[in-house]
Amino acid sequence: MGYLALYRKYRPQIFEEVVEQETVVKILQEALRQKKIAHAYLFSGPKGTGKTSVARIFAKGLNCEKGPTPTPCMKCKNCITISNGTNLDVIEIDAASNRGIDEIRDLKEKVRYAPISSRYKVYIIDEVHMLTPQAFNALLKTLEEPPQNVVFILATTAPEKLPPTILSRCERFYFKPISINGLTKKIKEVATKEGTKITDGAAMLIARFSSGSLRNALSLLDQAITMYEEIDEESIRMLVGIPEEEILKDFLDSIIENNAKNALQIIISIADSGKDSKVFINEFLMYMQDLITGKLLGFDYLAGKRDKDFLNTMRKQARYITNKRCVEISSIFAETLNNIRLFPDPFFPIELATLSCIKEEVSEEKIFTVEEQTKETKKQEIPIKETDALATVRTHWNDIITEVKRKNTPLGAILMRVNPVELKDNVLTLLPERKFYLEMLNNPDNIKILEEALKKILLKDIRITCIAPEEKKAFNKEEEIEKMKEKKEVKETLSLFDGVITDIKNTEEENK
Repeated sequence: MGYLALYRKYRPQIFEEVVEQETVVKILQEALRQKKIAHAYLFSGPKGTGKTSVARIFAKGLNCEKGPTPTPCMKCKNCITISNGTNLDVIEIDAASNRGIDEIRDLKEKVRYAPISSRYKVYIIDEVHMLTPQAFNALLKTLEEPPQNVVFILATTAPEKLPPTILSRCERFYFKPISINGLTKKIKEVATKEGTKITDGAAMLIARFSSGSLRNALSLLDQAITMYEEIDEESIRMLVGIPEEEILKDFLDSIIENNAKNALQIIISIADSGKDSKVFINEFLMYMQDLITGKLLGFDYLAGKRDKDFLNTMRKQARYITNKRCVEISSIFAETLNNIRLFPDPFFPIELATLSCIKEEVSEEKIFTVEEQTKETKKQEIPIKETDALATVRTHWNDIITEVKRKNTPLGAILMRVNPVELKDNVLTLLPERKFYLEMLNNPDNIKILEEALKKILLKDIRITCIAPEEKKAFNKEEEIEKMKEKKEVKETLSLFDGVITDIKNTEEENK
């Protein structure tokens, strides 16, 4: 026998092997136990969740020599032939490739005949929603008056596309997407049986990328086993083109900080590395979904879906973004995913989406270098003790910011807008450009991160204190006119021409 794909090799053969469809399994087993068999069933749900496999197991339960039974023996002729696909009384039709009315007419003709060697004749019609309207009409005739020993099992990923007349004649069962935990457990189990080493992180990553489908998960595991002797997280990222979680975090940090330049650099690096644009958007949307879930339900709720240490990183990042902002960003990128096919360069719409998320009024603010910060501080006429120690801090300020960013990117971004103005008795005084930065700067966790960075770079214990910048007085036209009238040259001009001042402009505002 040739090579058998893992998803076929490990297809569930009995109800106990079905992954995470407990409700469906329990009801079907009970129907077999009580011998209450309907003539038509509808199995709906996402791809790869076990619809066709459960249909075959149900057929075994119906036709097992010990049946009808909820526990097929797997030893009798009917169980064996149904498992290997050679049983003449269990007929599978792929509606996706046989959409014509001829196939259903053929079914209608043959359905009258008694089973050849089994108790029931079972028709499994996969992707039934793909049938043509004429084929549905022909199928309906059969469902309305089915022979006593015939059972129809219709499987579909889109039950809403079925005519109401078909739906009303079926017992309906919904197959839910398989959870990350359920997929991870199965992936590790199969890898062990195949004699392949796989890390927990790699198994979890395959599970996350499989969108709730066991078939997708085992297909991806199959590829990984072919490529690698030992499978780790990096192997899976390379195989599928999934961006690292840190990249997704840094990308969102750039949006939070309204740093368009950094965000676009991340996009360019992802494009240059050959990763798929749709995969990037999907992973980013999953990241946003987890961030929203964590903010609302707590990040412990995501245990098992992402690494514990990384969840702590997400927990810290969540403090700097509101729920509303999360929804806005997610909506923009979800729309981009739908429209990406319209663009010749698949990463250009990602750039557009990113710029749509950047708040223009903040992104255009000037980010000062250390030298410019010093000049700006002097402009504000803040009294500074120009000591060698303070000069050293300013010289190494960029290094300190880089070290802070390793632990807290948003804090590092804010420090780019902060001036070290005084160092006295090992206490460093910081002056932010804006008053609303103070809350973040005075956060005890952030102070600790900054003090640790100072010690690492300057090899000295330095404590932090912050002062608020002076708020500029709002421009008052009447007051400015009165001040102008008191100036000598203005008085002389007004007297000479018998004039009056009617208006005055805020030149500072115009020059911005």
